[in-house]
Amino acid sequence: MITLREIAAAAGYSIAVVSRVLSPCPHEGARVAEKTREHIRGVALRLGYRPNRTAEFLKRGGSPVIGVYVPDSAEAHPAELVKGICLEAGLNSFPLAFFYDATIDGFQRFIQETINFRNSGVIAFPSFQFDERIAEQVEMYCGHGGRMVMINNPGCGSAANLVSVDIDDFSGGAMVAERLLIRGGRRFLTICNQAFPARHEGFCRKVESAGKTPEIIASAKDFNAERIISMLLSMHQNKSNLPVGIFAASDREAVEIITMLAKCNVKIGRDILIAGYGNQYLAAHVHPGLTTVVQPFLSAGRSALIKLSAMIYGKEAESEKLMPELIIRESA
Repeated sequence: MITLREIAAAAGYSIAVVSRVLSPCPHEGARVAEKTREHIRGVALRLGYRPNRTAEFLKRGGSPVIGVYVPDSAEAHPAELVKGICLEAGLNSFPLAFFYDATIDGFQRFIQETINFRNSGVIAFPSFQFDERIAEQVEMYCGHGGRMVMINNPGCGSAANLVSVDIDDFSGGAMVAERLLIRGGRRFLTICNQAFPARHEGFCRKVESAGKTPEIIASAKDFNAERIISMLLSMHQNKSNLPVGIFAASDREAVEIITMLAKCNVKIGRDILIAGYGNQYLAAHVHPGLTTVVQPFLSAGRSALIKLSAMIYGKEAESEKLMPELIIRESA
């Protein structure tokens, strides 16, 4: 069994410093620089150090397992979120129980299982807007001592023992609008996604602040690529419209438009500017490459586990909002 003394010798720090880093509940004044903390935890992981969470939680009368609710989706971002959670859980030796679902009924079952198995806490990334019954259940779970970190809190309030790690979709949409404005866009078209209203709102507010009027041409629900291509080709004939800037609130629609426009005599990235959201796999491989917004789900997963771990040990944790990043490619 690896000891603190062995970790201290390998890391080049005192046993006291190593103890502060690896202790689940260090002294309130025990502060260690983040770079030092990461180094010591990396050395401990390399040497095979693992706290015995099962024995620890047996004494506490519960389970060390953290329940993780993620959407049953083919999109890439849940995988990045899961990776971030797993990386941090590995460093902290917390076992995980995953529940893949995309329904309100499924979320209710997940919470009930968490209560039944006396799990230590919950990280949840629901892909739907909460209704009153779900909000009440979250209030009940957290109000009775349950600890929860919500990814992109969909409106379940601010219960005790509940914190959020959110990605700022409003700013992401504004970043896209700013890019299309910089490229000299004259008309601005949007394909909105009702599941992500902040993206559309951020885009529209930025365009309007420049004295322009964004036009909603479709939603993800009624998306019809042929109709949109016909509309764009008609606009293309009138040179006073150009360049036309298009923002699709998800990459899927943007990639389909690029694929179809590429067959026409249209200069994508010059006459027609296209941007998406999500940085899905095809965004970098379609021709021309799609300008899009990447969301820091890996960081969100790690942050969620760190915050939940702190809450489990009676420490305070604060909600956090992470900024996305604009990836500029040839389409805009």
